[in-house]
Amino acid sequence: MGIGKEQEAVIAPFIIRGHHLHHYADLLREKDLSAAEFASETIIGIPQDEKFAVRDGEEIKELNYVGDVFGRVDQARHFSDTTTRVYCEFLSLPNDFPVEISVSKDDICNSCAVGRHCLERQRGDIEDINVFVNCLKPGIRKKLQASPEFPDKITTTLGVVRRILSQSSWDRRPTPNVSSSL
Repeated sequence: MGIGKEQEAVIAPFIIRGHHLHHYADLLREKDLSAAEFASETIIGIPQDEKFAVRDGEEIKELNYVGDVFGRVDQARHFSDTTTRVYCEFLSLPNDFPVEISVSKDDICNSCAVGRHCLERQRGDIEDINVFVNCLKPGIRKKLQASPEFPDKITTTLGVVRRILSQSSWDRRPTPNVSSSL
């Protein structure tokens, strides 16, 4: 058996769902808070009566967002622990680490107790990916927009994401939790 070319280890990218970009922008701006404190502040800020709509066959149902994210009291700790871990990773990984910003579920979505609101593409995913791409230099923007995966997914580095989201011009508005299929 001969020895072939050494294969580079494939590194799974850090995945950010488009409509979660504003959380990471806020995390970068909140320099006085640790990742755990930021996760707690974000959780506390979710309105208890916030609703989201899902299609169930021909019927549209309105569900409670807090229940979908946290589930029962004994399940809520998982969401808190996972978001804290994700924010710590975001802050500690090197700038050249690959990042995928997409319409697909990320670790924040996967940490939801029920996660029904995460199943469908959110209205803000594509919008927020476009806002991010429009903050890039024209040459990089054109290259990303030429990708067959655009606008559903872009790949860049953590350093680029941190630089863009740290800019004061980054749009920090929260995205509504309503699926685009409605």
